[in-house]
Amino acid sequence: MAEHVQSLPESLQLRILSLLTESAPAASPTADARLEGSYRAWAHGLAARLAAHRVAWQDDMLPTGAASSLLGAAEELPADALAPAGMGASVARWRDESVRSDRIGWVPLEPSSGSGDSPFGALHATSGWSELRAALSDVVAALNHEAAVRPGGERLRLPEKLMLAHYPRGGRYVRHSDVSAATSHRRVTVIVYLNPEWDPSRGGQLRLFLPPHSSSGRCSAPCSPPSEGETATATILQLAAMATSGAAPPASPCLGPPPAAASQQTSPPSASPPAASLPSIFVSVASYRDPEAPHTIRSLFAQAESPSRVLVGVCFQCALDGDEAHRPAPSPVADADCLDLSLLRPEWAANVRVLRLPWREAKGPVWARFLIQRRLLRDEDYYLQVDSHSRFAPGWDAELLAMLKRCASPKPVLTTYPLPYDGDAQGATLSQERRATLLCTRAARDDAFGADGMLRFRARLLERQPCSPLPTAFWAAGFSFSASSLVREVPYDPHLPFLFFGEEVSLALRMWSRGWDLFAPDAHLVYHKWARGQRKGTFWEVEGGAALKRESQARVRRREWYEEYSGVRFEAKQVSAQAERGGMPTEACFWNQFACLDAWLQAREAQHPEE
Repeated sequence: MAEHVQSLPESLQLRILSLLTESAPAASPTADARLEGSYRAWAHGLAARLAAHRVAWQDDMLPTGAASSLLGAAEELPADALAPAGMGASVARWRDESVRSDRIGWVPLEPSSGSGDSPFGALHATSGWSELRAALSDVVAALNHEAAVRPGGERLRLPEKLMLAHYPRGGRYVRHSDVSAATSHRRVTVIVYLNPEWDPSRGGQLRLFLPPHSSSGRCSAPCSPPSEGETATATILQLAAMATSGAAPPASPCLGPPPAAASQQTSPPSASPPAASLPSIFVSVASYRDPEAPHTIRSLFAQAESPSRVLVGVCFQCALDGDEAHRPAPSPVADADCLDLSLLRPEWAANVRVLRLPWREAKGPVWARFLIQRRLLRDEDYYLQVDSHSRFAPGWDAELLAMLKRCASPKPVLTTYPLPYDGDAQGATLSQERRATLLCTRAARDDAFGADGMLRFRARLLERQPCSPLPTAFWAAGFSFSASSLVREVPYDPHLPFLFFGEEVSLALRMWSRGWDLFAPDAHLVYHKWARGQRKGTFWEVEGGAALKRESQARVRRREWYEEYSGVRFEAKQVSAQAERGGMPTEACFWNQFACLDAWLQAREAQHPEE
């Protein structure tokens, strides 16, 4: 009978199961009461990582001794407490140790009054069990908090029983899905490892096969196993999306064809839709005595699919007319060239809003970007922020809008450190690198926090091309694209003069705490000139700037939840392996020779340590 039922379609198996059992499969989970409870900060960070990546892990989930007490009680269970695991349910259940060889027992989450007679009574009596229940409750509360801010987010509850599994040496469980029609109520799987010294040679390493979200190919990613010497490492897998109301599918790493290499285009497309029917894009460009700025603005229009929808707000900080005598040093290029917009077509120039300031009044990039937001931004639909030494791929405007829609969030921000371009002015050539970049912290061994105590970042090249924009914990000031409502919710702070390192951490934390999610682009649309030879000075030459910089750095606040999410401990000046990987599960996600932008950034800092 079982073999016949097993051969039926899953929908019929489910129907038979519902008729044979006392009740239908569990309904969708109900709300957890502790939406705003005192759950631990790590649980909130774990929930945020799960919402972003659909997989997350947490070391030291339980206090010292709790995991060992659970392990000790589990090892002393009577022989009949665990039974060979099977697949399927009810009459369709079957067993095959070559497919699944673990022995399992279903342990009630809440000990009953008669639990002393239960084979799991000793397990319930341990301190570790109460700690495990509390930790799982914290995770559910944090997941419900995360779901509350997402359209269509589902609220969860804990199950009545937990599965205790023991794998003999060399045991396995083949590739499978935890979600089926018979278990459609499942949303999250939590796996807690109790063994203190896991070794890869023993087997049991978890591997994830994430469903693809494009025709590029199936996604797969190895999950981080428990670290040697650690206990109670938790891995949680999101098996069904928390956001279901029309949300884009979550991003995940996958193998697919790389995007075409970008090349310069000298003229705009011949046909564009009417400007009135297009969403508008405001582009913020802060420039300090930079002769590349006019060419950046020209590239914005020349490479746009629809230049009419592009509005540029630029803050020029230069030596103005009659100001030459006060310039700090002679320069091979006149400051007039830093703000010369004669390269623009008349219809392009009409879409440029200009703010000119004497270089002596400059207060750093944060102040300049604040002025642009306050004085030049109007009612445009989208907001792009770039540095004054940038170039753009053909059709960047349409591609960015389409890419933003592919982000798995109602409030997404696209951001990364762009690839470099070489040369100056109209002789610029774009990098031909095709691998996507992900913003990560500098490695701990390479002094992740600089001499000033501020966190340093790098862009790492991914081994596999993402199917869609990849969630990230970090933000880059030199390339940020979002809805313009971001500026209203998270405007620049005008009280951080001369802040440079620290700007990106401050804004990332504020964006994240207001519900904005950060994503790395899945194609290269913006390029950046990392070499500084063309620039004639920096805002540090302004009198009093160094002292004001130190005051601004001291004002950059940190929040515990963001530390858990990002894997960065600011006060201790520590970055975790999670931060070094930008949230990716393993080093295998990155191209082995990932020094592309890192080399540029470290060379720049070596030559200009105060910039």
